Amino acid sequence: MDPLSALGVAAAAVGFFDCAVGLIKMYRQIRDRGDPDLLRTIRTTASDLAAARKSLIQRPSNPALSLEVSENEQVRCALDELFEQCDKIVNRLLEMLQSLEEKARDFGQLDKPTRLKAFSRAVKTFWEADELEGLDAQLVKFRGQLAFRLLTVLNAKLDYSSRQQTGRFDRLDKKGDEIVDVLAIHHQSLAKKLAEHSRDVASTNRGLIEAILTLRDGSTTSVVLDSSERNYTNTAALTDTLRSNNVVSIRSPRDMHPAELGIGSLDNVTSRVLSCLNFRQMRDRFESIPEAHAQTLQWIFDAPETGAKWDNFFAWLESGTGCYWINGKAGSGKSTLMKFLWAHQDRSAYLAKWAKGRPLIMASFFFWYLGSSLQKSQAGLLRSLLYDILTKTPSLIPVVMPDLCQEVTKHPDNQLGEPSIIELTRWFNNLACDVSEHQQARFCLFIDGLDEFAGDHQDLADFFVGIASKSGNIKLVVSSRPLTTFTEAFEDASSLRLQDLTEQDIRHYTDAKLRKKFSAKLGGEWTTILDEIVVKSDGVFLWVSLVVKSLLSGLRDGDTVTELRARLDELPSDLKDLYQHMLDRIPKDYRLQASEMFQTVLINLAGGRNVVGRGDEGLMPPHFTLLELAFALDKSPFPFGQPIKPIPRNRIRRMASDTEVRLRARCLGILEVRDSSRWRNMSNAPVDFIHRTAVEFLSAENVVQTLGSPVGFNPLTALFQACLWKGRTIPIVKRPKLLKFQETWRYLWQGLDIASLAEISGTPIPPDYIIEMDRLYATRWDASSIYWPTSSMSALIQKPSTWSRYLSAELNTSKRMTPIDN
Repeated sequence: MDPLSALGVAAAAVGFFDCAVGLIKMYRQIRDRGDPDLLRTIRTTASDLAAARKSLIQRPSNPALSLEVSENEQVRCALDELFEQCDKIVNRLLEMLQSLEEKARDFGQLDKPTRLKAFSRAVKTFWEADELEGLDAQLVKFRGQLAFRLLTVLNAKLDYSSRQQTGRFDRLDKKGDEIVDVLAIHHQSLAKKLAEHSRDVASTNRGLIEAILTLRDGSTTSVVLDSSERNYTNTAALTDTLRSNNVVSIRSPRDMHPAELGIGSLDNVTSRVLSCLNFRQMRDRFESIPEAHAQTLQWIFDAPETGAKWDNFFAWLESGTGCYWINGKAGSGKSTLMKFLWAHQDRSAYLAKWAKGRPLIMASFFFWYLGSSLQKSQAGLLRSLLYDILTKTPSLIPVVMPDLCQEVTKHPDNQLGEPSIIELTRWFNNLACDVSEHQQARFCLFIDGLDEFAGDHQDLADFFVGIASKSGNIKLVVSSRPLTTFTEAFEDASSLRLQDLTEQDIRHYTDAKLRKKFSAKLGGEWTTILDEIVVKSDGVFLWVSLVVKSLLSGLRDGDTVTELRARLDELPSDLKDLYQHMLDRIPKDYRLQASEMFQTVLINLAGGRNVVGRGDEGLMPPHFTLLELAFALDKSPFPFGQPIKPIPRNRIRRMASDTEVRLRARCLGILEVRDSSRWRNMSNAPVDFIHRTAVEFLSAENVVQTLGSPVGFNPLTALFQACLWKGRTIPIVKRPKLLKFQETWRYLWQGLDIASLAEISGTPIPPDYIIEMDRLYATRWDASSIYWPTSSMSALIQKPSTWSRYLSAELNTSKRMTPIDN
């Protein structure tokens, strides 16, 4: 099958898919309306579908148009299997038509109202509710598979052709590998609906067959079949047009083999590409954001009052362009509002009106300054958005990432490394520009916490403004504090300032949390106190949350009405002053212990978490756990030199439980266990500060000077001790379980990184801890026999004599290797 024949198959396939989708749409109409008069239109479309199927199945058999002998069987097998599946769908659609006509004949003698009701009941009884949706989904899947396989056919055939024309490429061969892959064909209309069959079809879908091609200079283009451009009545006319627009001096990849054309190849490419983009912490920030309190944020659905200084959000979703900027003070609830909007069911309905029948693609990312490097970087942003979008629309993968698809196809056994920022930017531009324009898809992105981005804020703002300005098919909802950079970047955008709009939400939240317990004790004074809280909050929900916790604590401690009022009066309205007030209220006996906890988690955020694994997110812990804090602050003598054995589970549970109680009593809510009820094993629950502002406050004020610090306490040594304890908790087993050993050896890397940080800071880890680390991992190393690089699991390598030699080899080759126990 030469390239033009492949394009002919593509044209036939578009006609087939167009008719099939149109027929399914009409079936939905007749199911919903119960009108048998629609059968005449359906019969016409069914005839079109049968003709399109015939055109699709009867592919060229001319030997001159066939694949070479070595290629023929595998390609034909792959395509035949795909067309066989399509044929089953056609048969089912025609069976449905026959059943409809039989039902219509049965009720033909009845009057029209009775006939409509009887026909509607019969149709709904006969068809399962989700059958049409299932057939529609199969068509989408088969269309994507056909596009990918035709791409591979084109590449394989062009490879053969280029080898037959070596004289033409002698000059290019001198440059060797500088010549990149494949034929470039300008965008052209590929086919036209068969005129005699398609006049009565109201097409609602764009037939899309795309073959991704790479130019010699590295840029990409695609062969697109758009329903609005099918202006050819036959393949000959299409061929003439393509001949007049061919790009010469082209060359296909030398290593493209037809062996890659198995029926499951597309699924394999999709899986490996998505795995390359995925990272474990992708949804951690979204899930850690508290849900909006019941009956709050409902004002977002209403039109602003006359003179209000904010723009109607849902009207913007429906018809607006560019960016919508949600800004507000620290702690005002921006992330909670973004989570509320992203999860709200009406969001898609409003955006669908903006899309006007085009494909609508949505994705989100929530920056997190206290998270891992990928949770606060542009690389993490792009990986998350690409993963989110391509998971929902995997047929776009060859369009967006043709280079990666070729790599996966040519080297199916190679492990894909982490993508570079250059690759991610190129892929995202392909998605944002090429896909949105050529396929007329529309994108809406929700990006929270721009001020939590760890890079240059101006670059980030320019990036988003640039995306929104390039195309009317892309718009963004973004949120941040009103920093000067963002204020200037979004000065012309639709926007709202959150603290101006949440007074009633704060009133409702406070009343719901406190009224039941306070109204009986305070009587008529409750309303006055409620008003005071609302006014002093100044729109900062975080401040309200801390005040509510303080008042409830006072109530549990038996405070009188006078003492509760005094407690409220003492609470500063400024968030930083409130943090200072909370520190001052820590009991004297607990202050040094609170200081240890604050210092340990702060140093983990500032250094420990960010250096673990040297940027390898696969080995980096997703969060600092309650058990790790318990191990770090454990005061019992460490068992230096004693036999290595697992710690009993009941002791682990007890340590975690005791630490949670101590944390709550000593840190007064500034440092807390997040969502402990979500964790079946509480020891794995994350420990974190209540808000980024708490970290900023404690870092600026120097918690050691405020609370003091125990003599000889070093938070880095505490973290190193936690690594030792965690390394002992995992038993040495005889059967290899790769994930288990990645977790085991992760603590070695973490410990070494912490020791390096301690050395740099001038507070080195005590020698007995270093010796114990060596003993612990020497024991594990001696128990292992082989290891492999985690970047390629296909080859086992002879093990170095010691773990330190393994470390040296790893650093020299930049490949982390994981031991396997016998």
